[in-house]
Amino acid sequence: MQPVDRQECLVIAEKISYKDVHGLLNVSWEQGLLPGTYRAVQENAVGTFYRGEGRSFFQANEWMRQNSQYMLRKGGAWLPKASRAKPRLYWYFEPETYLASGTDIDSQVSQQASNAVSAGYPAGASVVGSAIGIGIVNAFIESSRGEITMWHEISDEKFAQILLQSLKTGPEASICPTKP
Repeated sequence: MQPVDRQECLVIAEKISYKDVHGLLNVSWEQGLLPGTYRAVQENAVGTFYRGEGRSFFQANEWMRQNSQYMLRKGGAWLPKASRAKPRLYWYFEPETYLASGTDIDSQVSQQASNAVSAGYPAGASVVGSAIGIGIVNAFIESSRGEITMWHEISDEKFAQILLQSLKTGPEASICPTKP
């Protein structure tokens, strides 16, 4: 993976999302991007990663949506270099889960940092053994912090086209933010 040395970005004018079904239980998922600018940050031989500000990637399964809850993650979109390949969404792994409540998640972004949810810790006679186990597990989980997690190829052609059309390169890229 190499850092991107050119000014290039995606400009997403409004919240966009799509739904698809995954897993053995055929779970329905909705995922998308919040409005904003997604700066080209890294690339490899097959594509470029465009990262939004803050937690701009959102996702919810069908049970979360029934309770109007969405996970907010740091991430964005990956666009392939080959025209026949499909774009994908991605996020950076964090052990914490940030939830936004309500049907309008756009209004929740400013409150996202206060909504961190972590796993509970056991109490009672097994505290010492549990603490050692938790320490090992937490160290393993923490070692994965910041790793890129790729979601499935985007199955919704309209969503994929919105991403591709929002790409700003060359003279259009003057609106893109430079490196932080």
